[in-house]
Amino acid sequence: MLHMRADATVDEIMTELEDNFGNVASTDTLLSRFLSAEQEIGESVTQWGLRLEKMLLQVTRKTKIDDEERRSMLKKRFWRGLKSEELRNATRVHFENNVPYEELRNKVREE
Repeated sequence: MLHMRADATVDEIMTELEDNFGNVASTDTLLSRFLSAEQEIGESVTQWGLRLEKMLLQVTRKTKIDDEERRSMLKKRFWRGLKSEELRNATRVHFENNVPYEELRNKVREE
């Protein structure tokens, strides 16, 4: 960081920060963690969703995933990773009816 010029662009600064302080795990490792993630005991639905979003954000910083695919991945992992089978059964119709991730998350929170 000390070697950067005074007129460095925001992109250059962000790249330098990511290189120095960002996650050093490989894309495959980050994606594997995301795809195997599950809601933890005592973790609220909101906390679970936020943790999952953060994990996917780390993946998308390392590889290109279009917005539609990202939302689909988030929705599937969120619902499938829910700890409560009862909650999954109560919200299955919303999961299967192509509602967006945000709407599904809110329906799960309402249950």
